[in-house]
Amino acid sequence: MLRDAGHATEARDAARQASRVARVWGAPCLADAISAEAGIADAPLRSAGDATLAATDLQAFIDLVGTLSGDDTPPEQRFARVAALAMRVGNADFSVLAVTDGKGDTRISCHPGDAGCPSQDIGPLASAPPFPRGVIELCLRTRSMVHSDDPGAEPYATGQRQDMPRALLCVPLVQGDRLLGALYLHSRVSRHAFAPSRQGLVQALANQAAVGLHNARLLAHVQHALESQMRQTSANRRFVPDHLMQALGQGDITDVKLNQHAQTEMTAVFVDIRGSTAIAQDIGPGRTIEMINRYLEHVQPAIAAHGGFVGNYMGDGLLALFPYGPDFALFGIAAMARGLSGYNANRGDLPHLSFGAGLHIGQLTLGMIGEQDHVQVGVLGTPVNVAARLDDLNKEFGSRVLVSDACVARLDDPQRHALRSFGRMHLRGLQAPLGVFELLDIHEEPQRLALIAGREVVERAVVAMQAGQQRQAAQLFARTEAAAGHDPVAARMAQRCLGAARVRS
Repeated sequence: MLRDAGHATEARDAARQASRVARVWGAPCLADAISAEAGIADAPLRSAGDATLAATDLQAFIDLVGTLSGDDTPPEQRFARVAALAMRVGNADFSVLAVTDGKGDTRISCHPGDAGCPSQDIGPLASAPPFPRGVIELCLRTRSMVHSDDPGAEPYATGQRQDMPRALLCVPLVQGDRLLGALYLHSRVSRHAFAPSRQGLVQALANQAAVGLHNARLLAHVQHALESQMRQTSANRRFVPDHLMQALGQGDITDVKLNQHAQTEMTAVFVDIRGSTAIAQDIGPGRTIEMINRYLEHVQPAIAAHGGFVGNYMGDGLLALFPYGPDFALFGIAAMARGLSGYNANRGDLPHLSFGAGLHIGQLTLGMIGEQDHVQVGVLGTPVNVAARLDDLNKEFGSRVLVSDACVARLDDPQRHALRSFGRMHLRGLQAPLGVFELLDIHEEPQRLALIAGREVVERAVVAMQAGQQRQAAQLFARTEAAAGHDPVAARMAQRCLGAARVRS
């Protein structure tokens, strides 16, 4: 129009502007035709528009870096942003992002250029329509760019001639030697949307996206590995306590070897449930397991709270070990008794329970016992055997917790514990007699105070009994039992002394 009106200069300027716009939008043939018709040189013009385009491309890469570094952004949103940036850089109006999972499976998501159309997760690549699936598969198979300014004439468009885009571009997402996926773009507006300069920008963007995706996968893998290791470590603690690992001088269970062992001084506490065999026969195996686990939920926290740990579970019993001295063990068993009261108060229809315990201190050997394919913690030593013998003695005396004189001698402050002496006794398996004390702190407060009040009389009765004065001992035990209101130990010892007196007479 300008040329026909005689405005030649203005016509050439307008042609240059039209040629530049066509070239910017990826239509170099149209740009060449405009330049030829106007008789102008087809030289690139540096103008404010060129600077704006360069700035837009730079901003797209800045946005890409921000998208890939957003640690809290869900993967789906990251993919949608990458696709949107690719369409902006490549002058496309539709994109598909294909991402492989490293196992041969590829999932795709579609991202329309229309802001009003949301992205869609199509699913496995195999379920996608033949087009553009064939283009993406070719790109993934060859790991190279696929470009066409006439997609309908390409082999992968066979049978799909209808409704074809005017131009397409598909670039691989490659990081090092790892194929992570492909980025597909097409334009329904311009046949020359993907000029060489646009192809280079899209491939550069895809390369950066591949780095970001690879890093995100590495981070996810590391996080998963750390979480898995934490779960494994937590699970290991259920079988191999930290105290055992420390005693063996190891920080990781994988470093512990068969036959590895260590000797250390600890207080052994042997605890078992009274009458468990009859209870198990009455309620059956399933309910018995439920009962024991409910019981342990109430009593076991007291062990850890006082610096101890469980060395072994033995059916209805357990062996608790306290490495920090007998004071912690005595406080621990008293707390376990309070936990048992909690179980009995909240047991529902489960059986009422009571336990007995024995305590002794000495050198223990802790180590790994078994064979190469199956090992478990082993705790060996005299303290374990003596603690078990003291627990058995409870059944004879009617007591609940008996403590060796070795433990009492090592107490930091004996006055903080309510104990009464039963003198020295011969235990099965021991050559020398052992001093035995009963721990009164495991009783409810009213009974505890009553037993403490009669403690001196009981100890006088023990002296008389061991001196052979059985009738005098029986009278003293009976007086204590009457004063306390309920003292099963004194009552049983009184009967025992009377029986011994009758035998002598």
